[in-house]
Amino acid sequence: MLCAAAPCSPRVSFLRRANVRVAAFGRLAGAAMLTWLWGCGTAEPTPPMPDPAEPHGAVGCSPETCTGCCFAGICQPGTSISGCGSGGQSCRSCNPAAYEICLPQQTCDLDPNGLWRFLWTEARIRPTNGSATWDVGAQSKPDPYFKMGPFTSPTQNDTLSPTWTDQGKNYRASDLTSLGVTLELWDQDTTSADDVIAPARLFRFQTADLAAGQVTVTGWGQTDSVTLRFIKLPP
Repeated sequence: MLCAAAPCSPRVSFLRRANVRVAAFGRLAGAAMLTWLWGCGTAEPTPPMPDPAEPHGAVGCSPETCTGCCFAGICQPGTSISGCGSGGQSCRSCNPAAYEICLPQQTCDLDPNGLWRFLWTEARIRPTNGSATWDVGAQSKPDPYFKMGPFTSPTQNDTLSPTWTDQGKNYRASDLTSLGVTLELWDQDTTSADDVIAPARLFRFQTADLAAGQVTVTGWGQTDSVTLRFIKLPP
């Protein structure tokens, strides 16, 4: 191959010997070698194709490059309890002590289908029902019982501080936090209609209440306080 546009290299004698060897490599390989030997042409060599098995041009983890979450600059799926998140934000470790899991929405929270035991454990009732006594006679203290949805507790006789042991119902977390549970507290009477101590009220709890295991309600009806408990049940 000759190039009219540029002077050729003085390596002519060498080329005559090389032509025989080059022919063994085939027409294309020989042409490429002769072009180099003559020093003809000015085109840049074609860069090698990148190896798809090697990382090239890493741009780091960001909202533009990651649909999961970022940890140490690397995009993670964002679906595990140790690395939960989405949108290229920093991964979060869910807290098993707070009964958190990584939800399908890639956020740490309570399992909405997790089962919980919801208990009414105690109440502190005011001494009088407004301006009246709770009961007639010497025993003027109420005989309280509570209602939790369809469930009715046993009655505690003549007390302003009733306590109940394992009295309640099992609910899914979503029932306690989204649907809610209606609670009410009553004074049982034998000679007249039962008196309302704390009127029916729909409670929707926070996930933090369940994780804490207990919540206290104050100033409800004729009570100073009511204590409710949450116990996580095994799957």
